[in-house]
Amino acid sequence: MKKISLLLALIIMAVSCMATLGDLSVAAASSNITMISTNPAESCIDSMNISFHATLGYTNCKVQYTTQDDTSWSKAKWQTGTYETYGANASTNPFYNKSTKSNTGSTITQTPTFLDYAVTLVDLIPDTKYMYRIYDGSAYSDVYKFKTAGAESWSFVVTGDFHQYYDGYGVNRAGNGTKAVNAAISLASQLNEPEVAHIVSIGDVAAWGYTYTQWESIFRQSYIKEYPWINANGNHDGMDSNASGYTVSNKYNTIVHNFPKNGYSGQVGNCFWFIYNYVMFVTVDFNDNTSKAVTWAKQVCDQNKGKYKYLILVNHVSAISKYNANFNSSYFWNNWHGFCDQYHVDLVLTGDHHVYMRSKPIYNAAVVSNYSASNPDATVYLTNDSSDGERGSSTDVSSKIGTSSILASHYFRYEVSGSTADISSVLVNVTPDKITTRFVYYENKSGYTGSASSSFYQGAVSGHSNFYYGDTSYVYPSDHGFTGTIGPEVPGENFSVASGYTSQVTIDAAKGFIYEQDYKKLTKESFLQTVNGTNIAVRQKDGTLIAASNAVVSTGCYAESRSSKNNVVQTLKIVVRGDVTGDGKFTTSDYIAIKRSLAGKYTLDGAFYQAADTDGDGTVSANDYAKIKAHFKGK
Repeated sequence: MKKISLLLALIIMAVSCMATLGDLSVAAASSNITMISTNPAESCIDSMNISFHATLGYTNCKVQYTTQDDTSWSKAKWQTGTYETYGANASTNPFYNKSTKSNTGSTITQTPTFLDYAVTLVDLIPDTKYMYRIYDGSAYSDVYKFKTAGAESWSFVVTGDFHQYYDGYGVNRAGNGTKAVNAAISLASQLNEPEVAHIVSIGDVAAWGYTYTQWESIFRQSYIKEYPWINANGNHDGMDSNASGYTVSNKYNTIVHNFPKNGYSGQVGNCFWFIYNYVMFVTVDFNDNTSKAVTWAKQVCDQNKGKYKYLILVNHVSAISKYNANFNSSYFWNNWHGFCDQYHVDLVLTGDHHVYMRSKPIYNAAVVSNYSASNPDATVYLTNDSSDGERGSSTDVSSKIGTSSILASHYFRYEVSGSTADISSVLVNVTPDKITTRFVYYENKSGYTGSASSSFYQGAVSGHSNFYYGDTSYVYPSDHGFTGTIGPEVPGENFSVASGYTSQVTIDAAKGFIYEQDYKKLTKESFLQTVNGTNIAVRQKDGTLIAASNAVVSTGCYAESRSSKNNVVQTLKIVVRGDVTGDGKFTTSDYIAIKRSLAGKYTLDGAFYQAADTDGDGTVSANDYAKIKAHFKGK
């Protein structure tokens, strides 16, 4: 009996230990982490942003991440971030103490409090699938995924206008939007297009932006776990109340995301730009009709000239009005068409009108009739339809937009079947020579009786009942002066000593060291002058990337020569002769370390032993001690 009891105790202990090690995905997800989403960093080739909220007091949350093929998480890394506190104070927490609807539809006063975390993962491998989870100090969140830029071709999905209400509402608005997104994702596979890499929302994803639970419902949608996404602020996303006379703000969209902080004053974190492969996306706020927005967008394009092959502008309000079949003069067209012409915007993604509209190629407010790959200087304005299954257009405006001289095609269910339950998305495929767009839509009958364009009969989406696709169209890249590279990975090269530095730098690849001249204060900039390599990364001893050119490089740091897609070709430890302690300075501590080592009271090894071997004879001796001491004393 005692043996059995002992055996049971050992089994319980083993299971307990296993629960604290390795992959903890079997454990219950942390209840202290919510609102997780992956957002693009400024450059998605090697970086990605993560946003999440944590319970007040959970100030040590961090992200664990690794490549998706590392199923045991054995190669995982950790990244901390920053957070802002939103407590029980309505003056500093815009979500706090506001009347809204609960998830069952009852009227409540919401009082959410939280820490708003922002984390940026850097130095990622291009064209690589990653996974991550949030650790709150005792438990992990669910696993989320993303893929870095770097592929020659890829796809993304356009969604929005699903106006998520409360969970118990009769129509599952966000769920309908998810059906359309998933249909577009499947369509990419069905048509053998490159897989979807990210999601672009044109806004109005929440019914009332100030309602915290609506955002929580949005971030529970399945595609949020699988793809990075952006959301252009819509009028519903910015609503500060559900009463008439409400005002629109950008604060809710900003707080629930971690978009690049490269916007202009008053719009940081809400208006932003990012580059995914060779496409630059510029996202603007429909509610800011000041010249600051256009001035900022021009500066962004000027600063990034040569870095992008396509330019896509994202905004909530449509450039074309469904009511008069002409340019929407109320906001977007008046403020932005001149910018689109001047900077040769290739594609504009908008929404708001709850109908699908695709313009003909437009330049200088006129249709470009000979638009083609050889004559691409025009902008295509695309208005995404509603996707909530309830709030499509309830007005038959087909007599207007059906005869429009500037529209190439349009769709809304009311015109076809008298239903306002529009559920749709757009699948976008990007290649170096053209962008292909396809409209994906729900209809509960296989054929049309209405007057929609015959182009919408192209086919059904396999595996998604009553989803169809059509209106395949093309956007060609204008000349943006692109100087980047597109295509397969360019192999990297091993390190070598740069010309003119052979007397002060040596490389011993067999031992894995780069030796820099004695007593030379080294910065990243001066180090890179002494060696040849490709796409070189210089890191601290703990692996942190050294970004600043004037940052000190010391003994124990290391350098990587990498391919064009950041795959490491060669890694060498850096040895600065005389910097024995590895602090980047030359002080008494360095020769004292040698003295203690010679007396058997201190152990020098690795790069630090090499740094103490000032004469390079392979051993650390009294001569090395005397040499460093003499240098320190100026002899």
